[in-house]
Order: sequence, then structure tokens, then C-alpha cells
Amino acid sequence: MLFRSVTGPGSTISNNNNASGALTIGSTSTGSSNNTATIRNGGRVFNLGNNGSTLIRGFGGNILTVTDSNSLLTNALAGMTIGGNGNGLYVLNGAAAKANGASTVGGNSETNNWALVAGANSIWDLMGNSLRVGFTNGVGNSVTVSNGGAFLSGAVTVGNGPGASNNQYNVAGLGAVSYVTNNGLVTVGGSGGGFNTMTVTNATILSSGLTI
Repeated sequence: MLFRSVTGPGSTISNNNNASGALTIGSTSTGSSNNTATIRNGGRVFNLGNNGSTLIRGFGGNILTVTDSNSLLTNALAGMTIGGNGNGLYVLNGAAAKANGASTVGGNSETNNWALVAGANSIWDLMGNSLRVGFTNGVGNSVTVSNGGAFLSGAVTVGNGPGASNNQYNVAGLGAVSYVTNNGLVTVGGSGGGFNTMTVTNATILSSGLTI
């Protein structure tokens, strides 16, 4: 599924194609960069099929932005993958992104990918599923929740595997308290990873435990 922008109340895309329901920004082809898609001002996108994941990948600058109150992205049966090198997800200004599946920011040998959730009532909800931020040889990947944003998930692993380094999980409230619920263990730097970090400032975090 491809689109450039879904804008305004009543603007909706719904895809229930089980065979090819993924929302994809960028590709693994050499030179795939600077592709963007935006859901804003109350626009809504629903991925309803079994393969209805969100894939953000490629070689830099491939970005999905969900912004403004009542704007919504929903993957009903699948997670989100933000990979490649230098690609990202923004959830801003009261928007919501929901994914019912295990999700990843920066996989094997993938670098400098990010997810940013910022602004009051902005929410990234993985519906109890796990999140991995950087694993084997993944470097510089990050998840940041700030300024009143919220993030809900299952277990979170930051920098897992040999060579995984400088991956970050940041929760900070600048002007408004950010809120995070991880319904599982938060692990920072597991299985040979190094220099991975978790930072919490002016925020509320609920989890089943923390291992560093």
C-alpha cells in the first residue's frame, strides 16, 4: 500500500488485502531514500489484513509521520519495522499509531533509525507486543518518548546481540510528563551488546522489571 498524504477528517484508507497489505516507505533497493508519507489533520489509515505491517526501510530519509489530533494509523494484525539506515517514524501532536505485533527499530546491522513520540496525547501502542531497538551489529538506533507522549508495549530490548551498540531508549517530559507502560521486562544491552542506554527524565514508566 502506497500513499503520499492522508489529510483531514473523513480522509481514510482501509486495506484488508491479506496478500499485500503492508504499508511500505522506502525499499531495500540501492538508492531508496528520502521517501515520505504523512497522516495528518484527522486522516486515518487502517491495515486490516494478516500481512498488514508497516515497513520503513532503505538508505536514509524514509519517514512516516502521523501528526495532529485524531490522526490514526492502525495495523490490526501486524507490527512495525523501522530498518535500513537513517529512517524513522514520527508520532506527534496528539496523533496515534497502533500495531498488533512485535516491532523493531533497527535490526541486524541496521543503523541510526528512530521512532519519536512527542506531544500531549500522542501515543504509540504496540498492543502488548514486544519492541527491539537495535540488535546484532545494530548501531545508533533509538526510541524517544517526550513532552507528554505515551508508549505502550510488551517487553523492550535495547541493544541485544554482539556488536549492538549506542542504541537508546529515552523517556523524557519537557513541559509535560511522558508516560510509558512496558508489560514485560526492559533489557538494556543483552547478549554482548555495549554502550546501550536508557534515560528517564520527568516521566512515569511501568514495567515488569529492568535488566542492564
